[in-house]
Amino acid sequence: MSVAKHIARALPAQRVALLIYLLYISGYFFGITALVGAVIAIIYRKCPDEVVATHFRAQVRLCCWSLLWVVLGGLTVKVGVGYIVLTTWFFWSVWRIAQGLFALSKHRPTT
Repeated sequence: MSVAKHIARALPAQRVALLIYLLYISGYFFGITALVGAVIAIIYRKCPDEVVATHFRAQVRLCCWSLLWVVLGGLTVKVGVGYIVLTTWFFWSVWRIAQGLFALSKHRPTT
């Protein structure tokens, strides 16, 4: 039996989605945890519960866009534009995580 099937049997999908959001939050302090959360979200992306599956897809998108904007912001810090990019990314990602947590608590799909 694969690791993904063992994890799927051990934890309900809604708790896994919550765990991923918490990993993303801790990613602001320890960057690697956000990547771990993204890998878990990729594994659970095809969840049978369609409402929770929207959260996994949104979490994967959030990680991909975050990687893009953090790299872009890091490359342009010396020009001065990078600080604006990184600040905008930070507030956008906090907003997306908060929206996702709120929707997950109400068992609603996320956008």
